[in-house]
Amino acid sequence: MNPVRFLEEKLKKGHTVLLDGATGTELEHRGVPMNSAAWSVEAVYSHPDVVQDIHEDYIRAGVDVITVNSFSMGRHMFISAGLADDFRQLNRSAVELAIRARDRTATAPVAIAGSIAPTTITPHPKGGGKPF
Repeated sequence: MNPVRFLEEKLKKGHTVLLDGATGTELEHRGVPMNSAAWSVEAVYSHPDVVQDIHEDYIRAGVDVITVNSFSMGRHMFISAGLADDFRQLNRSAVELAIRARDRTATAPVAIAGSIAPTTITPHPKGGGKPF
C-alpha cells in the first residue's frame, strides 16, 4: 500500500501515527561531529551509513514516518557553513538515504517526510554559526 494512503487510513480510523525522533541529536549521540553553522548537514556525506542506520532503527522501532536529515539544509545554512556548492546534492543524498533505509528495512508502509530549515541561521548549541 502507498505510505501516504496508509497514513490517511490510519488517521480516518482514529489511530495514532508515529513519527521518528530527532536525527541530528542521535547523530551527535553516535559520535558524528556537528558543523557549528549547519548542524548535521555534513553527516550526509561524512557519515551516510550512520544517517541510514538511524532511519533504519526508527523503522525497526515501528514508526510510520521517518524524517529526512534536512532540518539544517536550507540554502542559507549551506552558505553560512561554506557548503553552498553542495546544496542540491546533499539534499538529494539525504532523501536517498531515507529511501534506502525504508526499502531495506520496512515491513509495513513507511512515509518519508522532509524537514524545513529555520529561515535564519540557528547556531548549534555547542558552537556559534555566522549571522545571516
